[in-house]
Amino acid sequence: MHFSSTASPNKALQPTGASRPRLSLGVGPQEINVSEKQCPKCSLYNPPSALRCDCGFDFASGEVKDSYLSEPKAKTFHVLWLYLVGLFLVGSSAAVLIPAAAGQSSNPQSGIGVLIWSMLFFYLLWKRKKRKGWHGTLIGVAVCFLIQFGVGLIGAMMRHS
Repeated sequence: MHFSSTASPNKALQPTGASRPRLSLGVGPQEINVSEKQCPKCSLYNPPSALRCDCGFDFASGEVKDSYLSEPKAKTFHVLWLYLVGLFLVGSSAAVLIPAAAGQSSNPQSGIGVLIWSMLFFYLLWKRKKRKGWHGTLIGVAVCFLIQFGVGLIGAMMRHS
């Protein structure tokens, strides 16, 4: 069998005929004879000393194991951060809601805290769901405005009663 890479630079080496495996290096007319073993799973030619194919096929056992070409594992997301930020979000929301429920005005910095913790919480929740982009942060901003609107309504109701 003869392998040639002259057909297309983007295609894998394709067999073109002949009886024994030969590999064309594409650097000139010389060719290297290589005695290779072909993987029954992906048809890739491997060196005679190969124990496993790149696709994961184990030549000794005949079983498919983990591929050498698999994607590197992404960093694991620690749920602890989500819980911690959620705790701060609840605390900052309480710092806004409790004075409003008592008919008092709240500290304006508490509203900023709700905004920041809400944005961060929903961003982390968005990433936890393995979604891309900043949509979680925008959801956090919307939730913060809903909380602030609710606080304003509660404060107004408590002041008028």
